[in-house]
Amino acid sequence: MIFRDETVEAMQQLTDLKLGDLLSDEEFVLRMEALLVRYRSAKNLPSATTTTPMPVVDQWPQSPWLTLAVLPPEGERKSYPFDKREITIGRSSENDIVLRRTDVSRRHARLLLREGRLILLDLKSENGTFVNGQRLGSPQVIHPGDTILIGDYKLFVESIGQ
Repeated sequence: MIFRDETVEAMQQLTDLKLGDLLSDEEFVLRMEALLVRYRSAKNLPSATTTTPMPVVDQWPQSPWLTLAVLPPEGERKSYPFDKREITIGRSSENDIVLRRTDVSRRHARLLLREGRLILLDLKSENGTFVNGQRLGSPQVIHPGDTILIGDYKLFVESIGQ
């Protein structure tokens, strides 16, 4: 049995509450950020500000400022404009981005834009979600240039006009 750090366990409980719609998005992000700061300091990990920051958006722009490029294992790259505050990714046609392979869960992952930050959550998928080669164990802030792996698909966050 693998021992789980208290902070990681607390993050998972918060994610479960959010998935059950028991927490507002704002409350979820505030609690998660506090836990991430505590976790990073306890593990002597670098601050999340060591990577290129996302532009801060006070109000939703008239046109998308990010795209999510999807590279399937057997096809052509396709770009999706990030034109709302939240998108879901998975095998089900109910998702905003549909990835039709058996190594992708019906509801696999969720991307949220909160306070100028793009946050990726794995929705308890069977095969996991990876960011830059590391399995996602808790919600993570995503930056342009990061590589997200969902099944055999590679996803890239790209800034428009940069």
